[in-house]
Amino acid sequence: MLGGRVGWVQLNRTLSALAATVGLWASAFPAIRVALQGYGPTQLSLLRLVVASAALAALLPWVKVRPPARRDLPRILAVGASGMSAYQLLLNWGELHVPAGTAALIVAAVPAISALLAAVLLGERLTPAGIVGSLVALAGTAVIATSTGEASYTAAAWTVLAAAVAQAVYHFAIKPLLRRYSGLEVTLYAMWVGTALLLPLAPSTVHALLEAPADATLAAVYLGLLPSAAGFVVWGYAVARLTVTAATAALYLVPVTALIVAYVWLGEEPETAQLFGGLITLIGVAFLEQPRSAIRSRLGRPGVKGVGEPAAEETLGPAPAGGAKDSPRGLCVPCAATDHLDDQGSTQARSAVSADGGRQYRSGYRTRLLPWGDVAFLGRRGRQAKIRRHRGEPRENRERSAGRS
Repeated sequence: MLGGRVGWVQLNRTLSALAATVGLWASAFPAIRVALQGYGPTQLSLLRLVVASAALAALLPWVKVRPPARRDLPRILAVGASGMSAYQLLLNWGELHVPAGTAALIVAAVPAISALLAAVLLGERLTPAGIVGSLVALAGTAVIATSTGEASYTAAAWTVLAAAVAQAVYHFAIKPLLRRYSGLEVTLYAMWVGTALLLPLAPSTVHALLEAPADATLAAVYLGLLPSAAGFVVWGYAVARLTVTAATAALYLVPVTALIVAYVWLGEEPETAQLFGGLITLIGVAFLEQPRSAIRSRLGRPGVKGVGEPAAEETLGPAPAGGAKDSPRGLCVPCAATDHLDDQGSTQARSAVSADGGRQYRSGYRTRLLPWGDVAFLGRRGRQAKIRRHRGEPRENRERSAGRS
């Protein structure tokens, strides 16, 4: 009874975090419209990034952030310039003439653009459904951009689409970084780089800050503190505890929620053609992101240096016997040795050879590979228990305890 109650409480917290993420990210679009009443697009971009960077920097006493390697600096510069600086500048400029809900519908095409970039530049294979979905999503954005025929609106709508492309480039370009850094580290690097690139705008931003109305300044601070900083942290909490399919499906609610928030907050009513184009975009993205089976692994230790990509056990061969003794953490080594209960046979049975020839320890961990490359810990398989810093099966623990008595 108690276990079921704890599980229910944890599920409620996870769903609450997911709902909070949707609400925060959806509210960003109307908040931009409010902030633009006192700030220009460039000034708002810098102010939002400064607030977000400071908020995330406040987490440093509680989270470990490694300095990036020198070889990764050019890519980090590129992702910060595209996903932070360019995205903010283009989106803010576009929302000068594009309603908040309509902008959210255009930005919803980011997954389709990311998939096309990965297919063209990385050679990633797109399924027929993925190809159709991407083209349908882009067609939906074209319908939105040309829905009114007004030159100012059309130019601004295409600018919002350019912001979506910048965000897609960000998601595409961070993939290699996520093999070496955590999602939080990559976000912090990009956020700080994006802020630094816009620092030349500081004089005009400070001048605007002194003259802007209070509601515009509050909206700008809100954008940096909640949708940008808190939104990422809460999203990471939720997606690590849900299936990828469930978490991704929730993101379809962002443009819908943005339409509702914009109507309540700003009184905006999008035109029928814009809603129709948004519906086409969401349908295309839904085709693109067909549910895929979760990738689960019982190999290795998530986040530990030396353990390769998660892989299905049936793809791995048996570990060879002999060789030097393993390290206590079960990292990849070329062979199996007497590490488990000082018994070579037991160690070999709990090991496998990865695709690169290294050895991986069958730790019993259950994990899920998240879309951006992080590995979420889902618990353990079997009935192993840890007693006095040693983990083993019930029989092994009984024998070990009997030996000490």
